[in-house]
Amino acid sequence: ITRTWTATDGCNNSSTASQVITVRDTKAPVMANVPANTTVECDAIPAVQNPTATDNCSGATVTYNGEVKTNGNCVGNYTITRTWTATDGCNNSSTASQVITVRDTKAPVMANVPANTTIECDAIPAVQNPTATDNCSGATVTYNGENKTSGNCAGNYTLTRTWTATDGCGNSSTASQVITVKDSKAPIFANIPANTTVECDAIPAVQNPTATDNCSGATVTYNGEVKTNGNCAGTYTITRTWTATDGCNNSSTASQVITVRDTKAPVM
Repeated sequence: ITRTWTATDGCNNSSTASQVITVRDTKAPVMANVPANTTVECDAIPAVQNPTATDNCSGATVTYNGEVKTNGNCVGNYTITRTWTATDGCNNSSTASQVITVRDTKAPVMANVPANTTIECDAIPAVQNPTATDNCSGATVTYNGENKTSGNCAGNYTLTRTWTATDGCGNSSTASQVITVKDSKAPIFANIPANTTVECDAIPAVQNPTATDNCSGATVTYNGEVKTNGNCAGTYTITRTWTATDGCNNSSTASQVITVRDTKAPVM
């Protein structure tokens, strides 16, 4: 800027003087409303929010330069640095940045966990693994095995199966299934002596049947025999009974009826 003055006297003699003001724009724009540094969960990263800028002379334009990701100690832990540049009409510029610290602190969520159930001791279901999802870094499901807790007999107990879901940053959750095992079926007899009709001098010896059980084995006990008189001394029935009992005291019975006859005449 050149400012000039003229000095004139009464006879119109004049002289001039001037001042030169050299103007410079050396100050960079000043940013405002810069997003604050923050720490967020890995599934809650905020959208880009541009700051504003003012300049002392020529106005300012804000440019978003993008973001730089710096990896942390696991896939869900890292930092994002976002930067902006404010430039005025004379190319003076200033920068601002926001650091977003990203954390993965949430454990995976399990789904399709097998429901607790009560079953017969010969129908224990196969292991069915659940699934898991994670908000950030995926999840791996590990089957930890099953723990058996004994009940009041060999065929009554519980099985507790557990699983662990772990994400890429070591966050984990567990799930379990409790299987209540019951032995409610009685043993099944085999080889039961058939009912028979015999002469009174040919009564067969006792022949014990066998028994099998679906869970805990079976013990066969002979209960003895009951005689029921007929219409004469040599005519009657014998009923022999057995009881099969398993390890949980479930039992079944079997019987054989021997019909005794006296059909032979005396021998002189």
